[in-house]
Amino acid sequence: MEGQGREERLDQLGRIAERALRAVTGPGDTLYWLDWQHIGYAFEPHRVGGPGRPKWPGSVYPDGDYHLYLDPGLRFGTFGHPWEHTLCVFGASLPAVVEAELTGLLGDPVRRRD
Repeated sequence: MEGQGREERLDQLGRIAERALRAVTGPGDTLYWLDWQHIGYAFEPHRVGGPGRPKWPGSVYPDGDYHLYLDPGLRFGTFGHPWEHTLCVFGASLPAVVEAELTGLLGDPVRRRD
């Protein structure tokens, strides 16, 4: 995520993640956002991030700490690694929802396990 246009790419990455996490959850479903050095959040993706709504918690890409979005049952989520500068997207449904957009933004995956 280094280089020119970094902030724009981070914003775009956040929008992709938010859309995907909403796509794989239903109204009333909860996700967790965790940052190992800070307070975590439980939130409903369909009730945040829009006009008149609370802000979407956290970010998908790490800023020095590990960042995770997790389904309470650990069925899917994201894991941002701060030293590798990587983003792991896992689960049965989430990778398919974001694959094309993430590859377009970030390039080919560093690692893949099907």
